Amino acid sequence: MRHDASSDFPRHWVLQASGDGAAWTDLSVHRADCSLRKPGQYASWPVLGPSAQTAYRLFRLRLTGPTTNPHQAYAFPLAYWEISSSH
Repeated sequence: MRHDASSDFPRHWVLQASGDGAAWTDLSVHRADCSLRKPGQYASWPVLGPSAQTAYRLFRLRLTGPTTNPHQAYAFPLAYWEISSSH
């Protein structure tokens, strides 16, 4: 994941996956995650456990709490995100 050039950083979010777009599985849950602290910074997180072994068709990032900017608390400021497989 790469943060954009703004001053608001996501702290509470979840990476979810689905095979049908109706039922979603949490792959990675983040609460008070301070990995992104500078504009344009990169960070990555592994997906572990049984969910990592399942094939999915759809992925989404869902903001579950405010960012560090009180004026735009629920914007998800990203330049891009990428999902890759080690298989």
